[in-house]
Amino acid sequence: MELLLVEDDPDDVYFFERAYRSIDNAPELKIFSDGHALLDYLNTCTTPNQVLLLDLNMPAMSGFEVMEALRAEHMIDNLITVCYTTSTHHSDIRKAYQLGAKSYITKSGRLRDLESLIKLIKQYWFDNNRVVQG
Repeated sequence: MELLLVEDDPDDVYFFERAYRSIDNAPELKIFSDGHALLDYLNTCTTPNQVLLLDLNMPAMSGFEVMEALRAEHMIDNLITVCYTTSTHHSDIRKAYQLGAKSYITKSGRLRDLESLIKLIKQYWFDNNRVVQG
């Protein structure tokens, strides 16, 4: 089990890591600064039950471009993709779901909210959710 975070903002990564340390029995966390690094990792990885938290607004490769690449490589169905972004535009939300997102979450600027979100993600996707094995 892994939680994959794709985030290009160092401040957001810092606060995410800080909030993540407060979680008991958290799944392994892997952080990627852009979509290219994520795709390179996924092409060599065989870890099942991965949850991907994907920022949409990244300069080198947007979250939408990452999702399109995952779809083209037939990897989108093997991941639980959660868009984790600042955008509240209805067109972005619609496009994310059309590309295979399982959830769409707007970032909060408060550490306490981030801690609660990470706990909910762990509880729902890693503790309670059931997936088909093999």
